[in-house]
Amino acid sequence: MKEVITFIKNVWKNKRQRALLSLFLWFIFFVIVFALVGGPVNIDEEYRRRLTDEESEVSNSPIENFANMDNYEFNYLITIINNGVSNNQIITGTYYKGGYFFTLNGVKYYIKDNLYKVDDLNKTLNLFKDDDPNNILNIIDVQLFTKEKLLPMLKDGEYGSSTTYKDKSVVTNYTYEINNHIINLETNEYEHIINSIEIDLTDYYDKKYSEVKVTISYKNINNIVDYKTDYTDYQIVKEGA
Repeated sequence: MKEVITFIKNVWKNKRQRALLSLFLWFIFFVIVFALVGGPVNIDEEYRRRLTDEESEVSNSPIENFANMDNYEFNYLITIINNGVSNNQIITGTYYKGGYFFTLNGVKYYIKDNLYKVDDLNKTLNLFKDDDPNNILNIIDVQLFTKEKLLPMLKDGEYGSSTTYKDKSVVTNYTYEINNHIINLETNEYEHIINSIEIDLTDYYDKKYSEVKVTISYKNINNIVDYKTDYTDYQIVKEGA
C-alpha cells in the first residue's frame, strides 16, 4: 500500500502525469455512478416519452375524434379533369344535428338519408332530381363526403403511410375498396384532429374522367352551439307523393 501511495505522490508532482491521473480518476468515478444507476439516462428523452405516453392515454385517435364531431362547417373543393379541361366547384355548408345543409348556385340542399332540395316557401324537402348536365351534383355523389360514409373508409380502409412534419401536422394515407373500385384518402391531422381529407375518386367513377378529386376542409369543429336554420324539422316530400 505504501508503494501505491508513493507512486501517486510522485505522479502528482509531474503536471502532465497529474492531468492524466485526474482524467483516469474521473473515468473511474463515472463508471461507478453509471453502474449504480443502471446506465446513463437522458432526462429530456425520458420526460418526452412519459409525456407522450400520458397524452396517448387521455387523447383519442384522429379517427375517434372524427367520429365524435357533432357539428362543424365544411368546404368541398371538387375537381374533375376530363380531356385536359379542369372543372372546379366549391361547396360550403354546415353539419348540425345529424344533417348537412349547403347552398349551390343559389339552391339550398339538405342531406340526411338522401339528398334533398329545400323549398322554403312550403317548408318541405324534395328528393333531388335534376337533369342539368352542368350541375356538379349530377356527376358527383356528395353523400360520399358525409362523415357517416367517410368514417368506415378510415376505420376499415387499408393503412398506407403516415408522415409527421415540423409543424407537428400529420398526413396519413388510406385505401378503401368499394364495389371493386379503389378510393384513396389522405387525411391532414393536427393534435389528433382531422382538419381536411383529400379523396381520389378517379377509379371509383370507372376512370370516366382523367381525375376526380375532392378535398374536404373542416372548421369550427364542435363549436356551433345554435345553428339558426335547422332543416331537421322540415317535412320531407317522398318520391311520388
